[in-house]
Amino acid sequence: MIRPLRYSLFFVVLFIMTASQIKGQNLSINGSFESYHHCPGKVRHERMKEVVGWSQPTDGSADYFHPCGKTGSRVPDNKFGHREAYHGKAYIGLHLYVRNPEFKNYKEYVMGHFSKKLIKGAKYEISFKVSLADEARYGIDEIGACLTKEPIQVNTYGMIYSRKSNVVRQRNVVTTNYPKPQVVSKKGKVINNSGKWTLISDTVTAKGNEQFIILGSFLPNRYIKPVTANSEGKFSSAYYYFDDVKVKIASHPPEIAVSEVKKVDKHDPLTTVKDSTKPGFTFKLEKIYFEFDKSYLKPESKTQLQELYRFMARHNKLRIEIQGHTDSLGSAEYNQRLSERRALSVKRYLEQKGIDSDRMNIKGYGKKIPIRPNKTEKGRAINRRVIIKILPNQDSTDDF
Repeated sequence: MIRPLRYSLFFVVLFIMTASQIKGQNLSINGSFESYHHCPGKVRHERMKEVVGWSQPTDGSADYFHPCGKTGSRVPDNKFGHREAYHGKAYIGLHLYVRNPEFKNYKEYVMGHFSKKLIKGAKYEISFKVSLADEARYGIDEIGACLTKEPIQVNTYGMIYSRKSNVVRQRNVVTTNYPKPQVVSKKGKVINNSGKWTLISDTVTAKGNEQFIILGSFLPNRYIKPVTANSEGKFSSAYYYFDDVKVKIASHPPEIAVSEVKKVDKHDPLTTVKDSTKPGFTFKLEKIYFEFDKSYLKPESKTQLQELYRFMARHNKLRIEIQGHTDSLGSAEYNQRLSERRALSVKRYLEQKGIDSDRMNIKGYGKKIPIRPNKTEKGRAINRRVIIKILPNQDSTDDF
C-alpha cells in the first residue's frame, strides 16, 4: 500500500518542478527582435520580412531597427530620432495614429507567434515596452496587445478588422467589428515619454489555444485624442518604438478534467494537398477562394491553407513558388498586380503560421493563362486561382 503513494509523490514533485521551469519561459518567439533574416534596409516597404517570428497582419508598413541597418533604420540613431534598445540591440516601430486628411485612418500593426499554444484557464503575464519617437508630434493612450487563436491577415491600410463585417472605402476600412485587445495602457494616460521606455502589462486568463499576439492601437482614429508631445516633430503622427515582448505563464488552471484532454496527431495527414516533393511538381489549391477584384482570402480557404501549412511544416527544408492567376476582367497591368497580391496573401498566411519567408517565392501571371473560358462567372471564378510549384535542388529527405 505504500508503493503507490511513493509513485504518486514522485509525480507530484516532478509536476511542480516542471511547472516552475515552464513558468519562467517567454513564449513570445523573438520577443526582443534580436533574430533577423537580414539587416533592415530603408524604412518602409520591408513588411517585417527581416525579423524572425514576426509579420504584418495589415498593409501598413511597420519598421525594423538594428545597428546593422541602412541609414534611417539603425539603432540608436534612425529616421524617427535617437533611442537605445530596451533589451539587446533591436526594436520595431509603428505609426499608431496619423493626423493627415489623406491617411486619416492609417495605422500599423505587427503580429508575432508563440512557441506553444496557451492553456485554457491558465493565467499569463503579458508585457511589452513602448517609447514615443523623438520626431513624433503626438502621443496617445490605450496602446495594446491582442491575443488570437488564428492569424489575422487583411488587406487594409487602416484599422485591423475581422472580415465578417466590413465596408471598404478606397484604401481604408470602416467597420465596427474590431478585435479587442486583452492588454491595453490606461485610458486617458497619454504615453509621451520621448527618450524613455514605458512598461505596458497585464495578467490575462487564456480562453485556450491562443498562439498569436498583435501589437498596435485598436481604437479608430476618431476616438483617439492625441496630445502634442513635440510641436517641432517631423512626423504628424504618434510613432512608437516597441521592444521586449513577453508572454509568461503566471499560474496553471486549478484543475483540468481528463475528458478535456485530447490526443493530438502531429502528423495529421493531408486530405486535398497532394503530398509530393519532386522538383518541378505543381498542384492547384482547389479550395482557395478570392472575391472578384480582391486579393484577400475568403474564410472558406482556411481548411486548405492549414493543409498547405502542414505540408510545409513536415517538409521543413522544402521551397515553393506560389503562383497567382486572375480572370480576364480588367487591364493586363491591373491583373498582373492583382495576381501578385493574391500570391502574396497566401505567402503571408504561411509566414504568420511560422514558415520561413526565404522558403517561398511568389509570381503573378495575371490573366495570361486561363484554364476555363472567361465568358461565364463560373469560368472566371475557376481562373482566379493559386498554383504551388516545388522548387528544384532541395533536400526532401526530411519526410517523416
